[in-house]
Amino acid sequence: GVCDVRFKEEIDGIHSLGGKVIYFTRTTEQNSEHSSNKADISSLCDIIIDNKEIEMDKKNEAIFAKLREWGYLEYDVVTKESA
Repeated sequence: GVCDVRFKEEIDGIHSLGGKVIYFTRTTEQNSEHSSNKADISSLCDIIIDNKEIEMDKKNEAIFAKLREWGYLEYDVVTKESA
């Protein structure tokens, strides 16, 4: 899998191969002068996960739930609440 995309063309390439893109909001400021930070690609992604205000277990639950929904996982996700 691809772990980092920053440009529309990269997302388009992933989608053209049947892949999905998860966007995580940033927790720190990045160099705004770099060309990869100038384009807002979040609207091109399949899901946006707020990485600023979410606990790790909730973030993992959101990721696994989406992977299950997309058919990438064949089993249910066990959460703290359901265990």
